[in-house]
Amino acid sequence: NFIIPWKNIDEEMSDQTHDRTNIHRYTKNFIDNNKKVISYMVKEFEMKKAAADYKRSRSAKTGELDMAKLHLYQLKDDIFNRIQVVPDGKNHGIVMVLDWSGSMSGSVKPTVEQAALLSMFCRRIQIPFRLYAFSDGYSKKGKRDAYDTYMEKKRKAKTKKQKLAAREEYDNRNLNKTFGENPFNEDEQKWDLGNLNLLEIFSEKMSNSEFVRSMENWFELGFHNDHWDYYYENKHSMNFDRDFHLPYGLHLGGTPLDHSIVLMRDYLQDFKRDYGLDITTFIALTDGESHSCVGSYDSALVDRRYNKVHQLSRGYRGAT
Repeated sequence: NFIIPWKNIDEEMSDQTHDRTNIHRYTKNFIDNNKKVISYMVKEFEMKKAAADYKRSRSAKTGELDMAKLHLYQLKDDIFNRIQVVPDGKNHGIVMVLDWSGSMSGSVKPTVEQAALLSMFCRRIQIPFRLYAFSDGYSKKGKRDAYDTYMEKKRKAKTKKQKLAAREEYDNRNLNKTFGENPFNEDEQKWDLGNLNLLEIFSEKMSNSEFVRSMENWFELGFHNDHWDYYYENKHSMNFDRDFHLPYGLHLGGTPLDHSIVLMRDYLQDFKRDYGLDITTFIALTDGESHSCVGSYDSALVDRRYNKVHQLSRGYRGAT
């Protein structure tokens, strides 16, 4: 399971000494100041939705006589009342992923705020949504334990063969693949998703208090990862806790964008099916290209829908 629930993140944030006074005030002001923005977004959405519904509407007979047309029965066949039939609107859902890589430093806080606005909009119109941060810097407790076990076996190993066996055991335990096979073509190439994790930020399942709590956490992370603590001398004038030390796994890391897209291939299908959605929108909030998740020069992605083959390059800056 690649998804880290928001409560796990909250627990890691709470394990540190954390004064929430400033970030609580900042989050409250952010929500209050953007109420008009959210209302405008909802208004625009409802207008476009109403226009789309009207475009799909049709006129139909009711089967009841229109008494005002009854005297024309010898001249016209249509003497029945008519109604405007509007088909049921389409169900919408949104899945968003946010880039939690080092190159985002300096843009993390405004990007998190933009994602928070989109999430507030989704909650307002009551549609299913998810917001995740994709990261390769976060390690689950099980993986941290596996690394400690590997280091202990390596320390005790007396031969090169034993060291290699310990390494192979560790690698096999920590190599993430989509169902263990390449999901796009039939060759034996594995898609190594590395240490990819999707850190849950928001969802429609959250209560109001949980939503605000998570927003406070990620605003705090945004301030610190943008290094705002270097720009203010008076900590009491800040909007966050300058003395808070980020949990190691929540620092910015690499850019597993391609890895996330590979994972989303199946996730979006499940999300759409589980909620009975007609339209599912996927949004990636990112600043650049991914590092590669394939390991050979001749790897290819087969698009069966359009019957095309896309070659994938190898290297740190692989492309899809």
